[in-house]
Amino acid sequence: MKQQTSHPWFTLIELIVSIAIFGVIMVSVMTIFLFSSQMSTRVELNRIMQENVKNVMEDISENIRKWKIKWTINAGLSACPVSVPDPVSTSTSAKTKLCLDDSYGTDIEYVIWNWDTTLSKWLPVDNISECADFLKPWSIWENKENICRVLKVEWSERFPLTNSYVAIEKLDFYLTNDTIPKVTVIMTVRPALGKWLASNLLKASTIQVQTTISERSIKTK
Repeated sequence: MKQQTSHPWFTLIELIVSIAIFGVIMVSVMTIFLFSSQMSTRVELNRIMQENVKNVMEDISENIRKWKIKWTINAGLSACPVSVPDPVSTSTSAKTKLCLDDSYGTDIEYVIWNWDTTLSKWLPVDNISECADFLKPWSIWENKENICRVLKVEWSERFPLTNSYVAIEKLDFYLTNDTIPKVTVIMTVRPALGKWLASNLLKASTIQVQTTISERSIKTK
């Protein structure tokens, strides 16, 4: 007589409980993964923003201390004034272009430009409000032509100081002259909207930077 062996099977209740426990575990793991991924993105955004702001401020600081402040004007004007009386004593309103005198007859300009994909060249931004209108109604990604960037113009050469990963929404220069000429730079920077960045992080990652830079004044008897 053969002995019958019994095979254990899961009951329906046990199966439902197991699936529920597995689901809870997977939700917890995915939540932790998404949180870690978001934190990693925030750290990377912070690094990119700081790197771009540092590039702009260091370049402006170096040239202000090396040469001297000449004037500030609105970006819509084609060039800096050739000769102006005591510029930093009266110009206290915000302007969008900073002009420095390099002592060689050529001005150094700091201004917002963007890249025109049709003409394949840099063009100055005349209306700063266009920089904040970065997302077109028919597009979900920001293209290069919509990204406003800080450029240094010297000897007809254009040097981008910010890369395509960030966009400038505001760039103001205030000039004062309290014994030593100085300029206050106010800049609003945000990440450029692209496939690598979730749109919900863009607003939270927009930062405003303000710093004051003075000329290097050396008095001799």
